[in-house]
Amino acid sequence: MLSTKVTVTYTLLEDVIMHQATEVRQVQAPQRRKWWYWVLVVVFGVLGIGFGLAIFGMLTVQFGFLGAILYCVGVYYWQRHQTRAIPDDYYDTLRSPLMRAPYVVDFYECTRRAWAQGTLATLGQGYATEGKLPQPDFVKRYVPTEGSALRVFFENFPPPDGEFMIGVGNLQSGRDRGWFVLTNRRLMQRDGRDNVFKTMPLASIARYEINEATKSLHFTLKSGEHVAFAQVQMWPKADVITAVLAQFA
Repeated sequence: MLSTKVTVTYTLLEDVIMHQATEVRQVQAPQRRKWWYWVLVVVFGVLGIGFGLAIFGMLTVQFGFLGAILYCVGVYYWQRHQTRAIPDDYYDTLRSPLMRAPYVVDFYECTRRAWAQGTLATLGQGYATEGKLPQPDFVKRYVPTEGSALRVFFENFPPPDGEFMIGVGNLQSGRDRGWFVLTNRRLMQRDGRDNVFKTMPLASIARYEINEATKSLHFTLKSGEHVAFAQVQMWPKADVITAVLAQFA
């Protein structure tokens, strides 16, 4: 979905584990157009033109040709619209020193490797599919642009060796659009009351409760400490938290 000329779609991670206060997204990997899809479009287009010419005459072919042109124009402008959704600092971030920091490079490599090996198969097969992408293409799908959750994560809570990403939550727009990052070792979540991010090691969590009505999250740690988040706009889905705690905590 992202290539040298980037077009943005919202990532598998957001579809799989994100719960927004305004909507609940179902667990479903994004559908990607394969090369054979476009071959079939061309083949059936040519067959359709031949069939129309043989049966209905030139007028039908002209209407078919016009329809094909309108379709191509529509796809072109849809892609342009998607491109405008790219954050202004997308390319600057890709070229920034942050992306060359050893801990950032290791984090992306560890994430892609874990996904490709099927470590998160219980959360969906889409992880393994994305894990098979070439490393540069994989990185381009999760760029830590200004205001994103990954930017906060990298700058304030650098990942140690062996940590990899499971989920990330970002609003579609706004400089402070990032809300959480979930890894195999910890949860970084933003508190909507003061916009402060806190991290909790998964191994420290004894139990948790999510109140969707009040948009709040409550964690009881094994030490007895209580950690709460309120006025939250985005958080990991409860079933994902349960699965991740069972597998990694």
